[in-house]
Amino acid sequence: MKKKVLVADDSCSFRKIVREIIEENNNVEVSEVSNGKEAFYLLQNGEFDLLITDVHMPKMNGVELVDKLRASGSYIPIIVLSALLDYQMRDYFNGQKSVYIIEKPFQINILTEIIKIAGENNY
Repeated sequence: MKKKVLVADDSCSFRKIVREIIEENNNVEVSEVSNGKEAFYLLQNGEFDLLITDVHMPKMNGVELVDKLRASGSYIPIIVLSALLDYQMRDYFNGQKSVYIIEKPFQINILTEIIKIAGENNY
């Protein structure tokens, strides 16, 4: 059975790149949203195995999204992809269960390896 991955990023072109990488290297079904609010809604109303999110998005950023997910009792594995992580954000994400950080720009093999690790540890 295919795993379901949700990609949340305000850049349409970046979402498409991530989708292509994930679908090519993993047995997954990918859904895309452009902000954290849409991601939270879908995660509350659907079954996903992994969230890949940016930090800086409109309507609800990645930190708020992780806060709301954890407050709601969801411990879905999360991969945070971001070019702009300050020390506070990095410390915050490192303190969360099942959150993995990858800085943009990233290498494809690193993303696919983290997806594999998240799956082994959390799906």
